[in-house]
Amino acid sequence: MTIAQKEYSTDDSYPIELFKFSFRGEAWRYTTAEWDLVHNGEYYQRYSLKRSNLSVTGVATDDTLDIEVPLENPIIQLFVSGLPVVDVELVYSRIQRSDCAYNSLTGNVEHNGRETQVAWIGRVRAASVEKFNGKFTVDLAGSSLLRACPRRLYTRMCSHMLYDSNCTLNQGSHVTETNVSLIEESGTVVHVGADLVTGFGGDGNTDNFFGGGMIGYATGDLRRIKRNEANKLYLDYPFETLKVGDAVKVYEGCNHKVETCRLRFNNIENFGGFPLIPSINPFETEL
Repeated sequence: MTIAQKEYSTDDSYPIELFKFSFRGEAWRYTTAEWDLVHNGEYYQRYSLKRSNLSVTGVATDDTLDIEVPLENPIIQLFVSGLPVVDVELVYSRIQRSDCAYNSLTGNVEHNGRETQVAWIGRVRAASVEKFNGKFTVDLAGSSLLRACPRRLYTRMCSHMLYDSNCTLNQGSHVTETNVSLIEESGTVVHVGADLVTGFGGDGNTDNFFGGGMIGYATGDLRRIKRNEANKLYLDYPFETLKVGDAVKVYEGCNHKVETCRLRFNNIENFGGFPLIPSINPFETEL
């Protein structure tokens, strides 16, 4: 019998589920079997997890898979300080118990070279904590391509992303390399070296120069800077592993106002806003 026939059989179906999470070259593999097993050369750990029913509506943006795991699960820990910069990917597959066999030479239960039914491929869109469990919400692969993207608005403020191809500013010309001197308890306030200030003339007028900018370090992780007071940076959310002494790169920010574009960046020809929009609407106010 094929695996598809076994799936629908009332007598021969005994499905085993396989969950493979991948993040930055690292993988966590779990199975609902009562023993650990080797599937096509990869080791899957017996693990307590629970998933929602599979439902395919035909609308990819509406189709999600929810998975509950114990709170100490290492993947849940990736989401403690916010969404990871790189996607956590999931491949959920099903095999049949009758296709597994014990290998006396290796001491493993193995499922090698047999049919596998891939039921879901996607990325973890969100994670939450419910009582003593963590919960993942997994989108179908490709569903993000079907979501509506933000459109450019007709506003006084610049609608370009700082340093993008429309802004045209060179990111490398607006970065300061320095080191972390202090991380406050919340993790969202980071102090860096005084060279952050001296890099811009040291005239004491650097407050909020980096608001709207970014800070990053060797792992490739970036965090948005909400505002700064000299070399004290306020972040949207903390880094996972940043430590005092680490080398960081701090990128200057922009408030998207026409004055900033003209006076600080000398980039007015690429300003993406409409600063001369009339403040009085003739359709609402008498002329």
